[in-house]
Amino acid sequence: GSKWWKLFNSWAKGTNMTNRNPAPDTSGDFKTDLLKHVPRARAFAHILCCYRHREADEIALIAFKQAKALRSQLIESGVNIEIWMLQTILAEWRSCVLERRHVTSDNAFLDAFSLLPDGQIEALAAVRGLDLDYKASAILLGVARGTVKSRVNRANQALMDTLGDALIPEPLAA
Repeated sequence: GSKWWKLFNSWAKGTNMTNRNPAPDTSGDFKTDLLKHVPRARAFAHILCCYRHREADEIALIAFKQAKALRSQLIESGVNIEIWMLQTILAEWRSCVLERRHVTSDNAFLDAFSLLPDGQIEALAAVRGLDLDYKASAILLGVARGTVKSRVNRANQALMDTLGDALIPEPLAA
């Protein structure tokens, strides 16, 4: 929460966090592009983290800080900022897998979702959470399109087997 929004809002307004003086805006296009993708990047982090808001915001904040620190390199490379942010969030989430596996919630769906293999969680988060098509999801995840389809289908089946059709919050069939 608040740590994320404090940094986000200060940077969005072009202020320096330590002295509150306006910072020179030398990256208007980059800043605009980055800010445009932050809500979707945060949503991706929240889905991956099974809506554990604090963990998700920390992961999104790491990606945001890295983008800010690597601004020059990202601009020079012409990289797609949204894909870069999503891949950074995915990498950070993967590094937290062991800690994440031992946390449970009071929501049966989220508990079942968090117990899926990582590849299936990632595929569902990309296809269903971000509403990416299979091709874009494959690029984001660094796997073949068929692998994404297979992971989504296996995840759907595992959730239906665990929870029953009535407990799944929305249709997940591909």
